[in-house]
Amino acid sequence: MNFILQGHFLLYDLETSYEVIVYTGDKRGAGTDSQVYITLFGNNGKRTEKIHLKKSNNKDPFERNQVDKFCVNGDYIGELTKLHIEHDNTGRLSGWFLDQIIVTDLSDPETTYFTTCNQWLAKDEGDGQIFRDLILSKQSSGIKQDNQYKITVYTGSQKDAGTDADVFITLYGDVGETDAIKLDNRNNNFEAGKKDDFTIECPTIGELNQILIAHNNQGFAPSWFLDRILIEDVNAHHIYEFPCNRWLAKTEDDKQIARFLYPKISTDHEKHPTTTMHTDDGDKINAGTDSRVYIIIHGKDSSSSQIFLNDKKFEKNSVDKFTIYAPNNLSPLTALDVGHDNSGFASGWYLDKAIIECPITGIKQTFPCNNWLADDEGDKLTERRLKEDLSLRKIHRPSMPWHIWVYTSDKKGASTNAQVILVLYGDNGRSRNIKLQRNSDTLQQGHCDQFKVDINDVGIPYKLRVSLNDKNLSTSWHLDQIEMDNLKTNQEYIFHCGRWLSKTEDDKQIIRELPAEGSKISRPLPIVKYIVDVYTGNKTGAGTDANVFINIYGEYGDTGVRLLEYSLQNKNKFEKNQVDTFIIEAVLLKQIRKIQIGHDGTGVGSGWFLNKVVVRSDDGHYEPVTFICNRWLAVDEDDGHIVRELMATQHLNRTIYNVKIKTGDIFQAGTDANVYLKIFGEKDTTDKIQLTTGNSTKNKFERGQINSFKLKCYDLGKIERILIGHNGKNLGAGWFLDWIEIEAPNCRELYRFVCYRWLDKNEGDGKIELDLIPSDVTNKTSLILYEITVFTGDKVGAGTDAKVFIQICGLYGKTEEIILKSKSDAFERKSVDKFKIEAPDIGQIEKIRIGHHSENFASAWYLEKVLIQRYLSKPFDKRKRVSDVNVEEYWFVCQQWFDSDQHDKQTIRELLPTNENENVLSNQKKITYLVHVFTGDKSGAGTDASVFLTIYGQYEDSGEHQLTKSKTNINKFERKQEDIFEVKAPALGKLTKIKIRHDSTGMASAWYLDRIEIVDPEIGVRYHFICEKWLAVDIGDRMISREILAFENKVLPASTRHQTTTYRINVITSNKFGSGTDANVYIIIFGEHEDTGKLPLVKSKTHKDPFEKGHRDLFEIEAIDIGQLKKRLSINKILSKNYLIVFFFLYELVMITHIFYPIGG
Repeated sequence: MNFILQGHFLLYDLETSYEVIVYTGDKRGAGTDSQVYITLFGNNGKRTEKIHLKKSNNKDPFERNQVDKFCVNGDYIGELTKLHIEHDNTGRLSGWFLDQIIVTDLSDPETTYFTTCNQWLAKDEGDGQIFRDLILSKQSSGIKQDNQYKITVYTGSQKDAGTDADVFITLYGDVGETDAIKLDNRNNNFEAGKKDDFTIECPTIGELNQILIAHNNQGFAPSWFLDRILIEDVNAHHIYEFPCNRWLAKTEDDKQIARFLYPKISTDHEKHPTTTMHTDDGDKINAGTDSRVYIIIHGKDSSSSQIFLNDKKFEKNSVDKFTIYAPNNLSPLTALDVGHDNSGFASGWYLDKAIIECPITGIKQTFPCNNWLADDEGDKLTERRLKEDLSLRKIHRPSMPWHIWVYTSDKKGASTNAQVILVLYGDNGRSRNIKLQRNSDTLQQGHCDQFKVDINDVGIPYKLRVSLNDKNLSTSWHLDQIEMDNLKTNQEYIFHCGRWLSKTEDDKQIIRELPAEGSKISRPLPIVKYIVDVYTGNKTGAGTDANVFINIYGEYGDTGVRLLEYSLQNKNKFEKNQVDTFIIEAVLLKQIRKIQIGHDGTGVGSGWFLNKVVVRSDDGHYEPVTFICNRWLAVDEDDGHIVRELMATQHLNRTIYNVKIKTGDIFQAGTDANVYLKIFGEKDTTDKIQLTTGNSTKNKFERGQINSFKLKCYDLGKIERILIGHNGKNLGAGWFLDWIEIEAPNCRELYRFVCYRWLDKNEGDGKIELDLIPSDVTNKTSLILYEITVFTGDKVGAGTDAKVFIQICGLYGKTEEIILKSKSDAFERKSVDKFKIEAPDIGQIEKIRIGHHSENFASAWYLEKVLIQRYLSKPFDKRKRVSDVNVEEYWFVCQQWFDSDQHDKQTIRELLPTNENENVLSNQKKITYLVHVFTGDKSGAGTDASVFLTIYGQYEDSGEHQLTKSKTNINKFERKQEDIFEVKAPALGKLTKIKIRHDSTGMASAWYLDRIEIVDPEIGVRYHFICEKWLAVDIGDRMISREILAFENKVLPASTRHQTTTYRINVITSNKFGSGTDANVYIIIFGEHEDTGKLPLVKSKTHKDPFEKGHRDLFEIEAIDIGQLKKRLSINKILSKNYLIVFFFLYELVMITHIFYPIGG
């Protein structure tokens, strides 16, 4: 590679040579006469130009079963990540079956990149596509070196399953294959119900795609029933499972003694995270299939190759689940191809739907089919492309892939067939229950079993809880240790045990907590014995025969639910006026904060009066902690609860949380079910709280109703998320939840959770329970009271049924749009309506924006005037007397219609403050801007949509105005036409930019806008706003809203691009839970002499939904050239502070990277 010295920078020549080896498949008609082109892609969006593959080592390239080698020149783009291969569909035989491609950058010949296609590029074959996007896998020159493969062979447990014959195996990979290798370790191998281990050495053959297993039919009993084979690629850390479950015998099954087996899974975890797929076969006659079913999954920028689902039968009306491995950049999928090879006796298949879930991204997608895949049914297709039903998409917390190695002790009776459940605790929280998959061969004495699981991100682990299900009292297991490997961070952890989990051994416990050890853990936590004293009250019937349990919560997690089974003092536990002592062994909790204690309600006398609980450590390092109860745990006493959460007496600083819940205003939105709420805070978490007592409304959660509740609980700290749901019972259980507000008076914060969806088993995704994170958090210390009085005019039809909103603009900012709602009929003719709202203190009021968005029949409204009283004192609930108040009054005289069909057709207006006699109070005055809109000269350039304009100046913005009445044309926005409009607004000062958009309505909504010119009549300056782009949902970049910078001059420059530059902005959202945002995000970049103004970050080039957890979003924004950047930027309306901003400048040959952090965090 050549280098160039430019200034003080040493630069790459940016060109290199690539060797491209293309394998054409061995199928009839596989070769092509077309011209073939390739494009290579690297990191950070780098790519080569389209390269023509025309000079092969063969005279006729791309022939059937041929290997063609090309040496081509192209841009140097660093490490390769994927390629795009295509042909032009010319020639007599254009269809092409591509097997695989190997690429080598000759500047680094030690590294090769390979990819497998195994698909047609043909208009009349497969899916009809003549291009493919393929992910490249990296291979170093070590591919030719020897590698170890560990092979474990499982012989079935059927009668006479073992064999005396010699067994041979051949491995096939994507870059080679082995010879037949005899499996012999000098033991008596391949006995019924046994497994045999072998280690072989041979050249690395890449990723395994099949094996051939066979025997020579020699010996006294040669017949063999093979269960499965596991193969570990030692160097690559891959494990492959090859299911068989068939005879290799001349006298059994199909009388074959050799079989090709295909991998069930290939655990290249770092490149291919786990994806779960469910197929739902239809309930039709002969709906099942015997064929080999495959899928191809498509992401935004690439697709997988065919993935065969070969371990299920696809029976009629069945649901089949598969674990597959796919490139990690595909989720969420854009499409799913499902097909089969049409083999077998009954090949036709009716597929209802397919569900794909990717734990790494937390996205679950549903792809309806409801069709046959059969050559003798319907349209006779055996492959279909399915599109997602977006209404059924589910999103949960993303997970990380882990390897788990479980070592069962080599003790007599150490094995178990029980269900083992793990819970991992880390500095980011705890995992869900992890159930280890069971079969007859796992968790055997002296064995190590490997599992691959996906676990929600818990951060650095500090303990692991291991438990057995307790359905079988005779269950016992002796666990030696567990090792865990986080495949994303490559961190390994070990958890030593060396104890029984048993009802009959050791201390008769089937739960163990194990401290984590690893390189990131300087000092593992100790295991502590906690002494729990339970005091039953001295009341009639206070004792219980039910099964009592406890969960102890501390600074370091919790103990999990533990049964209190073995009292140290008493055979009969929990009798009246009795103290029972129990020992609970757990990893150190440190400061104990609360307990959850309860019973299962079983037994004749299950009601229990609990006095108190005292928890202490047996080593005396921590003071005893007392939990006072003095209440019944009984369904027929007190409040009917049989589980209670108790705070330690030293932590009884309880607070009141005010909760408001709005039921949606749509048909049958209310519910008769029992609604509950659980709040997750920075310091702690509540139980599920039944919302049974609230405001005076008898029937709660009715349509359009707001219900209020006061919840007494301990201080949770900052609220992170909530769980809201209902029990799904009663006839009208379905519920449409609009929003929830939770006010924490102690810290004066208001949390708002927007839901606006059904919690109904029969609607949407069928969920009746949801996790919600705050949509908005308001610091109520900055809120003040505004009393708004609205005077509707005395004209025929002056009243309105529309939802009226107001936005107040002041010296320090503006409020959100606030809906003015009243219990009675508001905005009737000649009515006076009062509203009291709490909103941020935006300083002296400079103007208001008032109106409605409705176009219904009864939406027209005549507004006379508005009075706003701004209270500068404390809120009402903090005043000692009524007279303790200081009020500013602002009048806004309007006397205009808000009507989309008549007059000036405006439904939103801006009003300046006056006194009651219409004298303007502020220095502001309205001026009339002349807006010249030039539609471009392209086919279909005109639009029938409604167009809206917002003008931004150095002082403020004009608010959005609909451009309704052109002064020059009856039909507005026609091709190659100039339309002139008048926009009245306060004096904005020097104009900086505009926002222009349309609503995409009408028969022809696409619009090509050439430019806009705005004349400020006060100073006679004309501002130019150059667009030269489409505003359309189906053309160009598909944006229907654009912000355009202003150019102020007497003569328009020849090229505005001399004054603008393109900024590439990468925004990296944190991986912390809830760090994403749906807010409108914009950025201001500060330069030597000026700034760019607010630049909205709208269209991410890397993700459809920007600013999601863990996303890296790339934005390209054209803005004014502000010169050298200052080390300062401003970001507004971001709900999380976990952002890193990276800038790339495109206008210089040298790429300069600046890293900045948001102000204040």
